[in-house]
Amino acid sequence: VPVEISIKSDCSSTVENILSQTVECMIIDYNLGSFQVAGYNGVEIANELWRHRKNMPVFMLTSYDENMYEHELFSAFQVFNYARYLGDHKEQDDIHKKIVRVIEHFKKRIDAWECELNQLLERRGESVDIDSRILELDSELEASLDGTYAFPQKMKRDLSESNLLKLVERLDRLLEGND
Repeated sequence: VPVEISIKSDCSSTVENILSQTVECMIIDYNLGSFQVAGYNGVEIANELWRHRKNMPVFMLTSYDENMYEHELFSAFQVFNYARYLGDHKEQDDIHKKIVRVIEHFKKRIDAWECELNQLLERRGESVDIDSRILELDSELEASLDGTYAFPQKMKRDLSESNLLKLVERLDRLLEGND
């Protein structure tokens, strides 16, 4: 279901607005259409958004293709000419199909990571390689779904199993009122 997002006076507020919605991808106008008060562009929104949701599909509409390639952020697959999009029904269908394929790919990647993580969790502690892969998958999932809560790899490694057990024991004592 399409959701129209209000452009705020600063990029961070706009991204907060986006993150508060349930969206699977973003289609952004490079120049943000007629919102001259913004002081930022669609690429800046995309960059800020990816800081919170690393792999979120973002597509850019623009009448100025050179702007996109100048920033080298988007593949040609994800940059669409605004005039062609509005004026050509075949172009609209092609773009919509591309968007659906990218969203499906994103969801499949998330599902594959979750499946692999669940399988590896059963083998936790068997080897350093397995534990490292668990941390890597966990980080990818956190960063892709809501990077706001992703812990850096070093912090996760520092949280050894024994430290976690001590923390759980302390929490149990606190909950029982014995600490």
